[in-house]
Amino acid sequence: MVKISVITVVYNGEDHIEEAIKTVLSQTYKNIELIIIDGKSTDNTLGIIAKYKSKIDILLSEKDKGIFDAMNKGIDLATGDVIVFHNVGDFYTNHDVFSKVAAVFEDKKIDGCYGDALFVDKKQSSRVVRVWKSGQYNSRKLVFGWMPQHQTFFARREVYKKNGKFKYKLSISADYEMMLRFFGKRKISTYYIPEFLVKLRVGGNSNRNFATYFVSLKQDYLSWTSNWPAKRAVSIFSVIYKKVHKIPQFFTRVKK
Repeated sequence: MVKISVITVVYNGEDHIEEAIKTVLSQTYKNIELIIIDGKSTDNTLGIIAKYKSKIDILLSEKDKGIFDAMNKGIDLATGDVIVFHNVGDFYTNHDVFSKVAAVFEDKKIDGCYGDALFVDKKQSSRVVRVWKSGQYNSRKLVFGWMPQHQTFFARREVYKKNGKFKYKLSISADYEMMLRFFGKRKISTYYIPEFLVKLRVGGNSNRNFATYFVSLKQDYLSWTSNWPAKRAVSIFSVIYKKVHKIPQFFTRVKK
C-alpha cells in the first residue's frame, strides 16, 4: 500500500489545528504518516496537538524562516511514498480523498496528481466564495498563469529528491515556482482527479493586502525567470494573466 505523508505547518493556530488533524484522521485510507511542523507557537496550539500525540507520527516545534522553510523541514522528515501539504484551516471534502489518490499512485509511472479546490468563508465554511478548477494539464496553460492548488497536489517523495524543495526566500510564491519547475521545466508525469478534494478558508498568505499583492507579482516574475531566464516577455504576460484569470473563479457556481 502507498504510504502518504501529510505535512501540516502551523504557528499559533489554536482556532483550527484540531480540525486540521481530525480531517486527516477521518480519512478511510489509514496508511498515512501525520507530520506537524510547529513554529514554536505561543498560544494553545501545542496543547491541542498533545491531545492527539498517539496519532501523530512526527512533531517538530522550533523557529523557522517562514512557512515554506517549515514545509521543507517536513519534506526532510517524511518517510512516505507520497507527500501532501495540508494547511491549518483547510479540510478535505470527503473521507475517501486519500483512497482515490492512493489508487492513482498504483501506476508507477505517475509522479504526481492533483484535483480541484473550493475556497470557503473563513467563519462560515459551508459558504463557497471561490471555485478553483484546475483541469487537465498541458504545457500551454503555464503561459496563462496556470497552476494546481498546492493543497490538492500529491507527489512522490522521490520527486522532491530529484527536483528540489521550496525556494523559501520566495515568501509568497514558492509554491508557484515549484509548480513551474515540476510541471514545466522538469516535466513530471501527472494525473488530474476531476473532483473537489479540499476546502480552503479564505485569507491566504498572498491575499492579505495591496503590499503583499505587489510582492507576489514580483515573486511570480522571479519564479518564471529563474526557470526560463530567456523568456522575460512571456514571464510578464503570464504573471499578469495569473491574476486576471482568477476573476471568473469568484462567479463560478458549484452544482449541488
